[in-house]
Amino acid sequence: MNKFLQIIAAFALLLIIGAPSCVNEEELRMYQEARLQREIDQICSEIESMALSDSLLLIYQSEAKRKLMDMADYFQILSDTSLDTSIRRKAAEILNRQFISEDVKLVIDLENNEIPLNLFIKNQLNQDLALPPYRFDSIKIRQGFQKWENDRYKGVFVFQERSDEASTPLSSSLRSIDFYLIKEEKIFGADTLNIWDIRFGDIR
Repeated sequence: MNKFLQIIAAFALLLIIGAPSCVNEEELRMYQEARLQREIDQICSEIESMALSDSLLLIYQSEAKRKLMDMADYFQILSDTSLDTSIRRKAAEILNRQFISEDVKLVIDLENNEIPLNLFIKNQLNQDLALPPYRFDSIKIRQGFQKWENDRYKGVFVFQERSDEASTPLSSSLRSIDFYLIKEEKIFGADTLNIWDIRFGDIR
């Protein structure tokens, strides 16, 4: 069962749990709150300590591939000057969150120029760099997730850039992109959990 569904189930359980008849309403409330907090603490502990099995790593790799396919859409939104600036800036925020650092290097134009992510985004918002509409095509795994720096994992995809209007790839050779699985703090209500998340690195 999904861990957060278990939290909801815990709420429902408390509604039907019987309590000693001798306690007053305040004692019952404190009892219910303490029981719920124990349930939440146990679930949070299980989430943070969840071991990454081979099958779970494969699921994360599939999720990384899906995110990479979606990334091309955000690149196109960012460079589409017909869209409202607020929409393009939102796409820029999403792209920033998808990469492991704003200093990663990108090679995603026809001239094979290398540019840092932060400068690329700035140029796109200022309309100083034209990017043709394209998508990441023929994505394959060159290297699956392997341990990298403590509890982090790293892998490599290869792909081709393909224009929606053209039948042939934009780049004559395969591109590659690093993808990572790292633990990051996420806030859920009053709790902060360390959960696994996917990030991307250099595009070469």
